[in-house]
Amino acid sequence: MIVQVVIPSLIICILFQLLPEKELYRFRFDREAILHGEYIRLISGHWVHMNWRHLFVNMFGLSMISLVFKNSVLTKYYWPISFMICLFISCMLLLTQKINWYMGYSGVLCGLFVLGICTDKSIPTSGRVLLFAVIAAKLLYEQTFGPLPGSVDLCGGPVIVESHLFGSIAGLLLAGILFVKNIKKGSSMSLTFFPARRFPSKKRRHSINFHRLFSFQGGLEKICWVRLLAWGQIRVAS
Repeated sequence: MIVQVVIPSLIICILFQLLPEKELYRFRFDREAILHGEYIRLISGHWVHMNWRHLFVNMFGLSMISLVFKNSVLTKYYWPISFMICLFISCMLLLTQKINWYMGYSGVLCGLFVLGICTDKSIPTSGRVLLFAVIAAKLLYEQTFGPLPGSVDLCGGPVIVESHLFGSIAGLLLAGILFVKNIKKGSSMSLTFFPARRFPSKKRRHSINFHRLFSFQGGLEKICWVRLLAWGQIRVAS
């Protein structure tokens, strides 16, 4: 997952960061620019960062997610999932009408973290509950008191905590979609936090019934042959 996810993401972010500052800002989330038709910013705004430290902090977080959630849907569907989370966060930021600009991947990381908890097959239920409690406590603190202590200094700029909340909601919505999809298929392959029940197919049930029927008929035939042989022995003896 490191090769499939982290390295390509790091390369994309570095290429953006190498741009001159004026050019870099042309790709950040900017409300006025998006409302005037620059829709590429809905996606690109999450791949550009305020500075190199901000970039490497987020890529370190992505590396940790890729190491922890090795058996989740992120391994196979990271790119479409990340783009959907980007779009959801950007649309919600537009609806809030109080965020004028935004840069960074931290909101997407929250969404990936939540979705990884829901879909990883190797993490026990107690571990998933603990991870959910951690992310819930973080979001509750940020929405009540603002950014976590030290996060502003660590990133070197303002922290938009709304993006963390919207990213987590996007992760939950995607997990719910997978849950419903797997219930319809009668499978629990992708979503393991709320495993779907497996229902045997009609073909399977019919095959079991026919097997029992043939077994029953075979038993009757054995009984008939035994009785017939016994009757023949009695006639010969007489």
